[in-house]
Amino acid sequence: MTPQQISTVVAQTNVLQSNGYISDYNRLYLTLTDNAIDSKTELENLVIVNSAKRVVLLKDIAEIKIAETKEYVKINANGKDVPLIAVIKQPTANLIDVNDGVLKRVKELETILPKDVKIKPYYLQADFVNESVRSIEDVLWIGLVLAIIVVIVFLRSWKSSLVILLTIPTTLALTLVCLYAFGYTFNIMTLGAIAAAIGLMIDDAVIVVEQIHRSHEEHPDEAMPVIVSKAIKYLFPAMVGSSLSTIVIFVPFILMSGVAGAYFKVLAFTMIITLSASFIVTWLVLPALFLLFPYKLKTAFPEKNIGKSIGKKPKETGGW
Repeated sequence: MTPQQISTVVAQTNVLQSNGYISDYNRLYLTLTDNAIDSKTELENLVIVNSAKRVVLLKDIAEIKIAETKEYVKINANGKDVPLIAVIKQPTANLIDVNDGVLKRVKELETILPKDVKIKPYYLQADFVNESVRSIEDVLWIGLVLAIIVVIVFLRSWKSSLVILLTIPTTLALTLVCLYAFGYTFNIMTLGAIAAAIGLMIDDAVIVVEQIHRSHEEHPDEAMPVIVSKAIKYLFPAMVGSSLSTIVIFVPFILMSGVAGAYFKVLAFTMIITLSASFIVTWLVLPALFLLFPYKLKTAFPEKNIGKSIGKKPKETGGW
């Protein structure tokens, strides 16, 4: 027998390896092959040759000594060798909840472990997720405030601006309901898509409100429900085409595959839901909000003032 043959038999017999994960009912189970040799006696009695003539054990052909093995991967903490425990969440589990649960369990273990044994987190993926979500939330609020300022400045009407601004939380609420129905949660991609769609949310609403103002100036004697209905019917075909052309842009991203598709699919789907919710709110909720506030729109040229001006005589201007 050669040393290579003996080494091969020992390596094939002394096995402790992962066989991967088994998926069952949306849960992952880690499988292990545990055939490790735990003592010197087991190693001495390891069968090297098993034939009809004779059974050869390792202790029959080799002297076994306990010695240190070479380590290619070492984990140190405070200058000492330490074990590293990896916690892997289930596919349907929430990363933040798993992180909180692990930290809570660590605190419980610290009360029963010896004083010289300490458990410290090495890398918390939840910290990166929380920081990213907070940055996206900051961008979302900044964009929302800027959109509110722009609407107030350009419409120059607090009540008209209020009607438009009320569509934003309504659209966000409808978007969140749809995302929950489709099984999506708050993450970097969904929040980023919502933040990017803030400006598009009020785009249709501003156009509808401006058309209502214009219709009222052209027909000041008509009732407000009639004016709102005319404005909606006038703009609806064009706005449907405009909204669909914007939504269609994101359809190819949903069809992407691979790692890039996994990220962009969530972003594109969230954008489509947000824009669709904005369209529904603009055409169903905004008219109701506009009629809910009992105020009159000012016309550019009031008819009474025009009649009074025509009936007056011009003043005399000196001795010309």
